[in-house]
Amino acid sequence: MMRDKLGRDVPEMYQGIAEEAETSRAAAVKLFCLECVGYVRTDVTGCTATRCPLYPHRPYQVAKSRKITAQTVQNQRGEGGRYLPSQKP
Repeated sequence: MMRDKLGRDVPEMYQGIAEEAETSRAAAVKLFCLECVGYVRTDVTGCTATRCPLYPHRPYQVAKSRKITAQTVQNQRGEGGRYLPSQKP
């Protein structure tokens, strides 16, 4: 591990992001989220800290167009829990 300019220990594989974070807001958010979860990228993807002000801006999210929420599925199903004939699953 190496220290960044703020004195934080940053793993070598994320040093580029740490340097970029000095001038890039997106990189700063990415570095913050990585630091928060102990530099485990998959934990950033699965973050559940919905009260964090950076939650909507966190990196490594599944593309919003691909997300299927429970509400979306419920809207596509009929009373019996089956898909409506006019809609594809």
